[in-house]
Amino acid sequence: MRPHSIIFCILFLNLLCIVNSNEILVVIPSCSYSHHQGPRAIVEKLAEKGHHVTFITPNTFETNSTNIRLINVNFLCKLRKFEFSKGLSIFEFLSTWINSTPIIQDKLLSCPEVQSLLNNEHFDAVLAENLGYTTLNALAEHFNSTLIGITTMETPAIMLRAIGNVIHPILHPIALIKLQSHPTFFDRVKGIYYHFIFKITLEKYYLYVSNSVIRKHFDTNLTSFELLQRVDLNIEGMSPVMDNSKPLLPNTVQIGMLHVKPPKPLPKDLQLFLDNSKNGVIYISFGSNVKSASLSPEDTHTLLDAMSRLNYDILWKFENDTIENLPKNVKIQKWFPQQDLLAHRNIKAFVMQGGLQSIEEAINREVPLVVVPFFADQVANAFKVAKLGCGVSVIKNELTSDTLFNAINEVASKLKYKNQIKTIKNRILDTPLPPVETAVWWIEYAIRNRGAEHLKYKGAKMSFVEYFLIDVIFVHILAVFLIFYSVLKCIKFCCSRKNHQKVLREESKKQK
Repeated sequence: MRPHSIIFCILFLNLLCIVNSNEILVVIPSCSYSHHQGPRAIVEKLAEKGHHVTFITPNTFETNSTNIRLINVNFLCKLRKFEFSKGLSIFEFLSTWINSTPIIQDKLLSCPEVQSLLNNEHFDAVLAENLGYTTLNALAEHFNSTLIGITTMETPAIMLRAIGNVIHPILHPIALIKLQSHPTFFDRVKGIYYHFIFKITLEKYYLYVSNSVIRKHFDTNLTSFELLQRVDLNIEGMSPVMDNSKPLLPNTVQIGMLHVKPPKPLPKDLQLFLDNSKNGVIYISFGSNVKSASLSPEDTHTLLDAMSRLNYDILWKFENDTIENLPKNVKIQKWFPQQDLLAHRNIKAFVMQGGLQSIEEAINREVPLVVVPFFADQVANAFKVAKLGCGVSVIKNELTSDTLFNAINEVASKLKYKNQIKTIKNRILDTPLPPVETAVWWIEYAIRNRGAEHLKYKGAKMSFVEYFLIDVIFVHILAVFLIFYSVLKCIKFCCSRKNHQKVLREESKKQK
């Protein structure tokens, strides 16, 4: 082939990439590191395929891609008022979240870099975190673009229901609570109460408060709930294997292990520690939100006592340089390359807080779990781990040195947990395409088809009366009532006329 022909082919291929590229805005305001791993993997794959991606995130990262532009909003993390290490009840978490989230959205949209985007740029699609940040959905309305919601956990019920998915308070309970596989009467009552408390709190208060933020930043008459309905495609970063099976519309896609990558070589000191351990290693980390160094003295003592009695070596993610009374078999470090660490053959068990991304990493690396949940969806995730047979759950309020010691020995010594994890891993990964490629395909599909209106459910925007045919049922009941009433009237009229005629005949006889 001649040189000019080769040059022509290269230019033609580049032109194809340019023609097929899109401007995509990704907004993930959550400060939790785990909430950004899946979206980051998607952003990198989109950029690799030639799309131009603007990523608004408080967790920035180094990248060599010229197709990725990062906007750092880490100032949002100062507005977060959670004290995760102490543990939070459902209502404590909900109250704090409702009070802080409108402020976070307002500050993000007031950021000069974001204001510049609103005033000077256009995007073909907006990929926004679908965890109640309803104001951010107005970005798609502003740019007249495709709106794609994404979550790194089970999508909250209100967001699923807004786009028409069927939500059952018992079969598909809210992500913050756990219900048994065969719930008792009291479990069902509990599920109903929680469902309606959350429904009223979110729809009647939180969404109402969010409306003022929408009016401040956008020229739109849409309400918060209508912006939830505006979602064209919802990507739920959770495999159906990990979730309660439920009926979902075609524009809601469940994809697990979005962020999991092939393991890389470990640092030399960790490699030696793991290689030289005779009985194996237990890895302990409570994630990026729950700091081991901030645990209560009682919880810290419980952990130290349990670790000192174990016959295993231990790697513990601990955010301070030192800690008193550290057992000889324990090595502390402020950060570990978790995915790479879990891939080592000598890791026998993973003690963790119940974050979905960490659970997925453990399943992918075939490491049994001991889950000690602290807040939010971690309680439900811990229940799912135990239900699937991938490990055991220890409720934080019931945490003692003995319960933790026994739980670790249970999962580390019995082969059934590792075998079950292999089964679950194979089920999750048994898909036509790898997770990230699946997500990117759906995103491109939604953009190509301008929101994929044909996948949307018409019933999503119907009123309660229309959807449940209340007016039709009422008219039919009224018709039956009127017919019944008319028949009774006719019978009564006929009977009264007959009686009247009888009376007349009797009076006539008397006169004769």
